[in-house]
Amino acid sequence: MSKQHQLRIVISGGGTGGHIYPGIAIANKLKEFHPNIEITFVGVKHRIETKIVPKEGYPLKTVYIQSMPRKLGIRTITFFFSLLVGIIQSLLLLLRFRPQVVVGTGGYISYPVVYAAHLLGIPTLIQEQNSFPGIATKKLASKVDEVHLAFAESTKYLKKVKHKEKFKITGNPIRLTSKRVERASALKKFNLDENKRTLLLFGGSQGAAPLNQALLDALPELSTDIQIIWQTGEPDFKRIQGECQKFPH
Repeated sequence: MSKQHQLRIVISGGGTGGHIYPGIAIANKLKEFHPNIEITFVGVKHRIETKIVPKEGYPLKTVYIQSMPRKLGIRTITFFFSLLVGIIQSLLLLLRFRPQVVVGTGGYISYPVVYAAHLLGIPTLIQEQNSFPGIATKKLASKVDEVHLAFAESTKYLKKVKHKEKFKITGNPIRLTSKRVERASALKKFNLDENKRTLLLFGGSQGAAPLNQALLDALPELSTDIQIIWQTGEPDFKRIQGECQKFPH
C-alpha cells in the first residue's frame, strides 16, 4: 500500500490508564485487521501516557494543555489559553499526519485533538468508558460523527446530541494477551497464602482515592484471614504504604 493510500489513525486520550488502555486495545485490534495501518497517539508531556504508549510500541506526539480547573479563578484563564494553544498544535499535527479518522478516548487531552479534527472535517469518534460521561465527552458528543458508549444509560447525560443514531453501545475495549499465568507462580510473586481468601482492590482515575480511603478505614475491622492485593495508584502510594505499616503483615 502506498503512503498516499495508507490507512492512518490518530488516537487521543490520557491522564489516567482508564483513558489510555482502551485506546491501546483499539489500536491493537485495528492492527489485526490492517497490519500496515499507521497509528499515532497524542497526549500531554509528563503524564502517564508518555510511559505507557511507547512501551506498547506506538509513537506518541504531545500537545500543550493544562488540566481543567474545578473552580473559577486565575487558572481558568490560563486553562483557556492552553486550550487555544492545544487546538492550534493539534491542527498542525493533523495537517502533517493526514489521518483518515481521529479517535478520542477521554481526558482533557482528547478535547483539542478531536475538536481540531472536527474543524478540519476529518471523521471523528469518541469512546466513553464510564456510565457518567466525562467533560470532554459531553463537550464533543454533538460535534463528532460517532459516540461509542459502554453503557446505554450514558445517553441520558448527553442530551445535546440531536442525532441519536450517533450513539453506539459497544462496551469497553479490552486488551487480549496470550500469556498464561499459573496460579502457583502468581501466589509466589505476591507472597500469598493459598489457604487464605484474597481481596483485590483497584480503581480508575489514578487509583480512585475514595476507594483507597474506604479500604484504609476498614483495615482494623478486616479478618486476619484475608490477604490484600492493593493497587493504589501512584499519587496515593506512599501515603497508603505508610498507613499500612501500623498493621501486622
